[in-house]
Order: sequence, then structure tokens, then C-alpha cells
Amino acid sequence: MPWTVRTLLTISLILLPIYVYIGLRSTTALNLVFPGILTKARIAALLVIVWLSVWPLFLAAVYFLGTSSPFLSSETRVAWTDYFFYYPVWMGMIVALELLVPFLLADVVAALLRLIPSITHQGVLILAWCRIVMLPLVLMYVVVRVILDTGWVRDDQTTLTINRLPPELAGFTITLVADIQVDRYTGNSKVEQIRRILARHHPEMLVSGGDLVTAGTAYLDSARSTVCGMSGSFATIAVMGDHDIWSAPQAIRRIYEECGWSFLDNEHRLLSYHGKSILVTGLTHVYSERLSAPALEQFFKSAPNADLKILLVHQPAEIVVRTAARYHYDLILAGHTHGGQIVFHPLGIPFAASMRETRYYSGVYKEGNTSIVVTRGVGLTLAPVRYSAPAEVTTIVLQ
Repeated sequence: MPWTVRTLLTISLILLPIYVYIGLRSTTALNLVFPGILTKARIAALLVIVWLSVWPLFLAAVYFLGTSSPFLSSETRVAWTDYFFYYPVWMGMIVALELLVPFLLADVVAALLRLIPSITHQGVLILAWCRIVMLPLVLMYVVVRVILDTGWVRDDQTTLTINRLPPELAGFTITLVADIQVDRYTGNSKVEQIRRILARHHPEMLVSGGDLVTAGTAYLDSARSTVCGMSGSFATIAVMGDHDIWSAPQAIRRIYEECGWSFLDNEHRLLSYHGKSILVTGLTHVYSERLSAPALEQFFKSAPNADLKILLVHQPAEIVVRTAARYHYDLILAGHTHGGQIVFHPLGIPFAASMRETRYYSGVYKEGNTSIVVTRGVGLTLAPVRYSAPAEVTTIVLQ
């Protein structure tokens, strides 16, 4: 079974009891405020749950039956089935998980209210109203937030202090673009936003953290038109991402190189800028191809000395960061995590699946004297939406 279908089906099975819980609590609250509508409300809730669950079940059935479907034939463009089924699956998940903790807290408060009979009825009624009001408010917030975070590419700029940075390199600008993931959900609008950001900053160095495409070879021409014409005034460098390897690694490398990029695959590149040396190390560290711990140690040990040492890698794995820091890299640039792509904040604490993989999942970190910058990237994986992890291009100014 494809990992996309397997993951979507697993998520749907986990969500089912949450949907049922939210549905029962919501319909009970409606019946308290508007007596007599319980049956109709529960029928409506059941229909919504079925609607949110039918697409993963349909994909699983197509796989197990070994059949094809006309609904899946338009995979190179966004179809009505995406809007009617696929987007709602993810929106429903986000809404349900954002409602889960407040609804559970309301249950705790309701249990405590039963200890004070004189205010139990009034308190339960207030909680019912809270649930009723919360439903449309959370739904509207999620929809607006998803639209903004998915479609608008932020221009993120950060200034980093590098120890012992030569004066000649002060103000040196690096723009990090990662995870463009050209597919049917990455439209021309996002590419144009990237180009406008580059035109705004005119970076000396432009680097790509990998994942130019999402899957297959259908979008290689689009990928070529995306990166051709993008460049830094001094250097333009790319490395391999997970999806690039799963798609067509040699073709991806060829696209970059034909468009004027340098492509580094476990290579050190020593550059000279205003009489000072800059080392850019391009490391291939992805799920299906990575150096062993001893080989990684030897690779960094072989790096030449330079006035500024930069590591460009797709995955900000902790072993990579720790090893590079031991060999005195000044700056590590990575992508991969999408900043979580879908980030929840139960009780105000951020939570995303990618946080289980690495603690360097979004933003700027320090490991000794080494600065780590992990960009949220531009594109999408699995889910066709972003939530609380807006798409971005990251520009770094050194001082």
C-alpha cells in the first residue's frame, strides 16, 4: 500500500473516535439549548463524520481491489474531488483536534459543577453555549489560517551573529529556499512569490535545501521552469532531498546544473569572496541515502578550513548537527520539516509530527558556536494544506 494511502487511512482511524466524541458533545449541547433537535442534530453529525471518512476508505478500497478510478485520473491538476473530499479530510482533522482539548476541559468543569447542585443546571447550560459558539469560531479560524499559511509565502529575514566573522563578510546575505515540492498543489502564484522575494533581497548566495518535486516525473518540466532564472549574485547551490531521490535524482541534479546551480552531493566546495574563504559543504542526508556515523565523522574531518564554514543539508538530523558543530561549522542550513506543516497548540504548547523526528524543526537554533537555520519551506507533503506553519523563504544576513 502506498505510504500516502496508509498514512491517511491510519489518521482517519485515529480520528474516528475523536469525531464521535466531538459529535456527541456538540449535539448534546445543541439539545440543551434548543430542546427537541437531538435526533436531527445527531443525524447531521453522522453525515459529517461519514463525509470526512469516505475519501481515505475509497482510496484504500481502490488499492485493495486493484482497480483504477476516474476520480484519480486527473492527478496533474487540482480536481473537484480535492475540494469536495480531500481538503475537508484535513480541515476536519484540524478542527477536531483543536476542539478536543477545550471540549475535554469543559467535561472536567461539568464534572466539578455536579458537586455544587445549586449551580449545576446554570453552569451546564453555559458550557453548552460555549461548545456551540466554539464550533463555528474554530471552523472559521482554521479555514482562514489554512488559506493564509498555505497560499502566502512569507519573506522571513533573520540576522545572525557569527563568531570571528571577518569584516569582509559582514552583511553577506544568504537566501534559503527549500521544499518547493512542485506538484498539483504548488501553483505559479507560489513560484512568483519566491521570485519576488529573491528580487527584493538580491542575495549573494542562494541555496536550495532539496525536495524540488513531490513525486514522479510528471512535474520535472515545471520544476525546471521554477529554478531556472533563480540565482545568487555570488553562488547558487543545491542539495538532494528525500522526494528528489524518490522521484528522479539524476534528472533533478541535471535540472539544477543546466539552470546554472552548483549541485553538491557529499562534497566540499571552497569559494573566495573579497579575499576571504567560504566553505560550503553539501551533505546528502535523507531517509534512503545517508552516511553512517563513522563515515559522517570522516566526511566532516576532511573539510578544508575556511573563514566561514557553511553546511547545506536537507534533513536537520541531530547527529548531523552535533557532528558538524564539533568540526566548527559556523552555519547549518536545512529544510525538510516544513516547520511541522500542521502545528497544533493544545494549551498553548506547539505540537507537530516532525517534532518527534528532530528538535530542530523550525527557526533558528544554536549548538555551541554553530547557528542552525531550519526553514519551513514552500510546498506540501501528504496534506494539501499548512496550518500554523506558513510557507516561507528564509534570508540570513551575517554580522
